[in-house]
Amino acid sequence: MCFKKKVTLPSVLKPKPIIRREINNAQLYNLLIAKFPNARIRLSDNTTKLCDISDVQAFLEADETNRYKYIFEDMDCDDYTFTLLGQFSAPPWSAVAVGFVWTDTHAMNICVDANLDIWLIEPQTDSVQSKLESWQGVVVEELFL
Repeated sequence: MCFKKKVTLPSVLKPKPIIRREINNAQLYNLLIAKFPNARIRLSDNTTKLCDISDVQAFLEADETNRYKYIFEDMDCDDYTFTLLGQFSAPPWSAVAVGFVWTDTHAMNICVDANLDIWLIEPQTDSVQSKLESWQGVVVEELFL
């Protein structure tokens, strides 16, 4: 199907990150493996930009991923995770340290802030936490950033 006229989809204006520092992938890998020693870690870029966690929280407030209705197997944890990651994957956020993890029972997002703190993001609720809650699993098995 071709459109004769450009279609513009409505979008919520998301805040821009303030980049505070950069980290190379060796430093990032060492930081992540220290916290998640059992994880298989995949890093996309040679360097990654870091912002304050407050920038990420402001983005989450503007983003609407958490408003989707949960549907078992159709819109569940992995779907929320990839939807939110897609929102973070467009400039000016595309180089910021945001990715996703799979635990032994759950999928969610992850970010590293300018203080080198590692944060887990529950995309269904927008909660930002420093460690897994019991219902989210025991161990991070896969990590992509």
